[in-house]
Amino acid sequence: MKQRLRGMGFEAPDLVIIAFGLTMAGVGLWHRERLPDTSVIHRYLLVALAYAWVLRMATRRGIRPLPMAMLRTVALCSLIPYMFLEMGDILPYVVDHTYERELAALDRLIFLGVDPLEALERFLHPLAVDVMQFAYVTYYPVFLTGLFILTRRPHRTLREFWNGETGREVHDFYAFMTAIALTQCGTYIGYLLVPAMSPYRTTLDPQFAGLYHFTRPVWGHYIQPWLGAWVHHSETNVLDCFPSGHTAGGLVVLMGMWKWRRPVFYWILPVQVGLIGATVYLRYHYVVDVLAGALWAVLAMQLASRWSEAFHGVAFPAQDGTMATAASPGESEVGTPAGVPGGRDS
Repeated sequence: MKQRLRGMGFEAPDLVIIAFGLTMAGVGLWHRERLPDTSVIHRYLLVALAYAWVLRMATRRGIRPLPMAMLRTVALCSLIPYMFLEMGDILPYVVDHTYERELAALDRLIFLGVDPLEALERFLHPLAVDVMQFAYVTYYPVFLTGLFILTRRPHRTLREFWNGETGREVHDFYAFMTAIALTQCGTYIGYLLVPAMSPYRTTLDPQFAGLYHFTRPVWGHYIQPWLGAWVHHSETNVLDCFPSGHTAGGLVVLMGMWKWRRPVFYWILPVQVGLIGATVYLRYHYVVDVLAGALWAVLAMQLASRWSEAFHGVAFPAQDGTMATAASPGESEVGTPAGVPGGRDS
């Protein structure tokens, strides 16, 4: 079945994206009486089906593996954020209860009665807030950078990069992309199951009066005033806390670079640590969100690696410190089924 799907032009991350779009369309359809604008159902269906059609047509035209990887990079970095923003037209109207009080109570339980967000107030400093705010918005750019890095090999010309067929490149790329897709779409499903607003938003909502007793605002000198305002106004779906997508995504990038591009790991480590720390420092998330996001990142990475191995039917056993390609019967050495467009004998 997996090889048949690949022959049709689908890789593992494609199935995650398409399945999430269809799932959200199904949720909207089930609760269509509650929705003020039912056209969101059609938009989700259009995204999922149009993406599947584009992949099918690209495969039939015989586009080579690395250009297809670039196509999927564009899709991942555009369709997933788009589908997240579209949740704002569904999620607030289909949930009957939000969990801000429960998440805050769990934080206090973990810290033995002390609220960690209130305790962090003493460490607020305008310059630290600016740095953390910048790190927080590197979320999607770092995903994109990681995906590009995995398609590159040192000392290759642009022509070699564009036309090259290297089994390990393709395999590593799709394993990492699958982990990103699982991480993002999985956290969005979490928003459906445990909808909750950010702690900083609860302080602006009279129904949560008394939940927090903050005495100092989160305020920076140079970056946070305008960048924080942009983050606030750009979110159409505000029930987006549990689990923390920033934590899950940041850890997936770190784990991916540690596994496949070790030197890059050390360069991005400070940025990703700042990104994860900013989720609580800037009051975007509860601590329990961060813990749940970290757990989901580890699970998503494991699932993605195993799924990619099974989906490709290709293994790369270690041999003298290098990785060798082993193709299963009926496949080319780049993991593309022989005989389909894009394969070595096409």
